[in-house]
Amino acid sequence: MNLPRSPHHDTGAFVEECPFCKILNGEAPAYKVYEDGLCIGILDTNPACPGQTILLTKRHAPSYIFLQNEADYLKFLVSCRNAGKLLEKKLHAPKVQLGVFGTSVDHLHAKLFPTGERVTKDGRAATAAELEGMQRKIA
Repeated sequence: MNLPRSPHHDTGAFVEECPFCKILNGEAPAYKVYEDGLCIGILDTNPACPGQTILLTKRHAPSYIFLQNEADYLKFLVSCRNAGKLLEKKLHAPKVQLGVFGTSVDHLHAKLFPTGERVTKDGRAATAAELEGMQRKIA
């Protein structure tokens, strides 16, 4: 897939300072729950709801989704839909909300929010045990 790059990015190789590239390169831990040819889905370590998933492209690309050409934009949305359908099925969620923010990490990604009760009502980060349990339910 040939995604456009912002001027300060290389040709899609891993970017050393990017936290998502570190995950993709095996340099940082993650709880993977989804994978296809374009993306992987990992559990958010600070979830607002059970199973909150970050879907990120396997190749580094700018986070601003409207920089993508139409074909790549549509492929990314298909990956979002497929990951969302997996979360619906595995978590018995009536809906999964989709957000594409890209303000804190400049790597194309989306967040998927299965509807339901919040995991961490007090705003704390999820524990490894909570994340591992959720990973087993989904993956």
